[in-house]
Amino acid sequence: KKILGLVMVLLLLPLTLVSAQGDVLRQWASEAVATTEFSPTDWSASQATGGPDTRECADLPTAWASQTSTGQDALTLFYEQPVFATQVSVYQNYNPGAITRVDLILADGSGFLTIENSEDNITPCPGVFTIDFDRTKDPVFGVRIYLDQTRTNNWNEIDAVQLVGAVAEDVTPVNPARIPPPEADA
Repeated sequence: KKILGLVMVLLLLPLTLVSAQGDVLRQWASEAVATTEFSPTDWSASQATGGPDTRECADLPTAWASQTSTGQDALTLFYEQPVFATQVSVYQNYNPGAITRVDLILADGSGFLTIENSEDNITPCPGVFTIDFDRTKDPVFGVRIYLDQTRTNNWNEIDAVQLVGAVAEDVTPVNPARIPPPEADA
């Protein structure tokens, strides 16, 4: 029975939004909004929540895509647990190369931290664009990804985004609805 229980737990682990390894917390987005989306269901912003589920380089409805193939758009993702972040990984499954900037959203809603050197020019398809950086001084609970798809002349689809960092104890993030849209802070 113990072995069967352990096997069942191991089978369920990839489905979780949060996993801790030592002092490091790795989590997948629980909520997402975008400046545009191809449809309210397939290719919607919500397709970028949770762990990766699009395993091939293809135009697939299980990833977020903007309304047009040459748009300048932003995808904003929120996470359950605020962290002192050290890494962001963007899982792309179609036409990588349009990401121009990645920002972190402060948990208290007071602003954004732009990650230096967060422009993607080299990720293969499918591929993971991973950005490592020094631990943030303030806790964050969101990631905003800016894209300029005129660089690729086609949709850059994003399947999932992982936020990694140390848990920010006793921090309650603001309501994501209070975060200004990209047009207000770009």
